[in-house]
Amino acid sequence: MASLRAVRRRVCTRKRKYATLAEARDAAMAMQRRTGRQFSVYRCSFCGSAHVGKSIGVRKAAQRAKFAGRGDTLETTANTAN
Repeated sequence: MASLRAVRRRVCTRKRKYATLAEARDAAMAMQRRTGRQFSVYRCSFCGSAHVGKSIGVRKAAQRAKFAGRGDTLETTANTAN
């Protein structure tokens, strides 16, 4: 099984790299206008570039929808993992 660090590094290589946070913010705003979704901008700890990602609220909503179909909740799943 791959380590969490290796998985994150692999995901980083698939994302577009921006030299500055300002460039990434501009791209995120254009993406938001085009799609109607919210995006977040962050500095990558692996490559040092700025990336655009789905905002945390969007990811949590997607996770809730995924678990709702199974009859689980995030809280229930998290509690059973410990």
